[in-house]
Amino acid sequence: MKKTPKAAFFLVLGVLLVIIDQVIKVLVKTNMDLGEQIFVIGQWFRLCFVENEGMAFGMAFGGKVGKLLLTIFRIVLSGLLIWWIASMCRKNRKAISQGIQAPVPVGVLVGLTLITAGAIGNVIDCLFYGVIWDYAPLMFGKVVDMFYFPIIRSGEKVLFFNPVFNFADSCVTVGAFYLLLFHWRLIINKRRKRRKRMRRKIQKVMKHRSGLDRRLNGEILRLAIPSILANITVPLVGIADTAIAGHIATSAGAGAAALISAIAIGSTLFDLLYWNFAFLRVGTGGLTAQAFGSGDKVECGRVFVRAMTIALGCSLLLLLLHPLFLRLALLCIGSTPEIKELASKYFLIRIWAAPATLGLMAFKGWFIGMQDSVSPMATDIVVNVTNIAASILLASGITLSDGRCLLPAMGFSGIATGTVIAQYTGLLLAGCIFLLRYLRPLFLPVLRNVQGRIVPKLRAVFLGSQTSRFFRTGADLMVRSLCFIAVYIGYTVISSYYGDSLTAVCSIMMKLLMIFSYFTDGFAYAGEAMTGRYIGEGNALAMRSTVKWTFVWSFSLAALFMILYAFGGELLLRMMTSDELIIADAKAYLPWLLLMPPVGCAAFNWDGIYIGATASRQMRNSMLWATVLFFGTFALGRIALPLSLRTPELLTHILMAAYFAHLLARTVYLTIKYKTIAKL
Repeated sequence: MKKTPKAAFFLVLGVLLVIIDQVIKVLVKTNMDLGEQIFVIGQWFRLCFVENEGMAFGMAFGGKVGKLLLTIFRIVLSGLLIWWIASMCRKNRKAISQGIQAPVPVGVLVGLTLITAGAIGNVIDCLFYGVIWDYAPLMFGKVVDMFYFPIIRSGEKVLFFNPVFNFADSCVTVGAFYLLLFHWRLIINKRRKRRKRMRRKIQKVMKHRSGLDRRLNGEILRLAIPSILANITVPLVGIADTAIAGHIATSAGAGAAALISAIAIGSTLFDLLYWNFAFLRVGTGGLTAQAFGSGDKVECGRVFVRAMTIALGCSLLLLLLHPLFLRLALLCIGSTPEIKELASKYFLIRIWAAPATLGLMAFKGWFIGMQDSVSPMATDIVVNVTNIAASILLASGITLSDGRCLLPAMGFSGIATGTVIAQYTGLLLAGCIFLLRYLRPLFLPVLRNVQGRIVPKLRAVFLGSQTSRFFRTGADLMVRSLCFIAVYIGYTVISSYYGDSLTAVCSIMMKLLMIFSYFTDGFAYAGEAMTGRYIGEGNALAMRSTVKWTFVWSFSLAALFMILYAFGGELLLRMMTSDELIIADAKAYLPWLLLMPPVGCAAFNWDGIYIGATASRQMRNSMLWATVLFFGTFALGRIALPLSLRTPELLTHILMAAYFAHLLARTVYLTIKYKTIAKL
């Protein structure tokens, strides 16, 4: 059997390439002046010292925000590549130990090592060069380029090859071309084969595991990790929108506080709309999970058809009534005319994403109910990454280093337009996943009877006890959504009376507070899918163990986030805006971040458990009490303050306390009522 190099070989190769890259860059940086050229071979090979702020070929986008996001993307990509290479080395080692052929060719590992080393080499420039040479903060350094090959020239004009690049760029390019030229078949087929192998591996491992808790923990992580990875990109969208608005203030002709506040109000208006239809995600997930657990594949398909049909009807209704809704909503918001005008502009563009948004709600709930967390992960990541990229590109435009404009900047309107593009991109991807994975086994039996007629079978989907259960659950969840809307609208509207700066502070604080929820929701989704499944199976022991272990994982995550908020609060603020006044005002409210993990953890986790159990009545009642406590806490706190102390700053603290009181109410109520679903 032919031996393959060990993982240490690729580690040494990667480290050696990074060292070569950094040595070349440091020598150029310390011995050449910016723009200086050294002719190495005639006129066509030169060393030309330039510093690149953006991507390859001198392209830049989004200003400081684009630079920060690009650096973060490079770091994440490097980490994923390292993990990928390590996992393939482990597979090869395991295969060789079993006496079989290594599944991953050495050439693939070498090509990926070249790409990874190149990415890390440029990441080092972005992270540290600005600090080392004292011209930019951490993560805002410039990449050093030096190799210049103007091979074909016409006088002083370079026809080919004009870009200046570095050794790291060469590693990435060589590695990518090598993989495409010699291993393209493996790249195309690898994803499908890997999915089949992993499915067989998981089934084999789970079959031989001893103990229910060990099996459940593996299942929880299988469902939770993809959801967490997808949710990580969700706050980045809000952060990016806020950051873009905070950095395009000058070009948009408005202040940073006005633009951030307009984004907050516009987003809140959509929360007001879409949370009314949360049952399309929540109700669909619980009902599908229970049908999956009972083995009723036809009912799984029926739930999907109901949800998508209702989503289409509701989206058409929203498009018809949105002018009236916008007019009434703005009457209830006490803000400046400038902010109202900007919020209206944002709303009137983004509303055209309604069909895609509601459709994605139904898709996500159904995928989770089918115990499939990978499909919604892929959809969410595509939506959120597309949203960030499209918003940055459309808002800031694309300008080459020579001043040519590839895409004109749309300014503030580009943020909303990017969201519309992203939603329809996600809907298209979800539809493709559904057609490829679920159409034949689930969808066709629902629509087609023995004679092949579709309409009578489609009508039957909306008849029977399961349909009435769907709408009854939807009604309870709609009431719950209205309570959510009341709390979050109340939070935004109350903060809008304290001036543009504190409105922006409250918006930023809410986004930072909710970062934790996007992580812990991964375990809530796992609890939702598994609780519904085990209720469908009638396995009470597994259901109770699922509840226990999802809470263990969630509280472990909460402890980590308390550390993050304690030491990284100010850094998170500076990622949201560069306005020093807003940052200074927001520092006084950073201690509230520490309360979010322990207080919110149980509330979010219980939501997932109750959704899987389709215990919609208890969820509705918990939010009714939480809403009462939110407004009651704020009202009592405001009344208790003497008139001389009713400053906007202290009232904002009371508003924060009211928000945490509503989380505590949800936690206490759902904990008390757990016995009612534990008996199911």
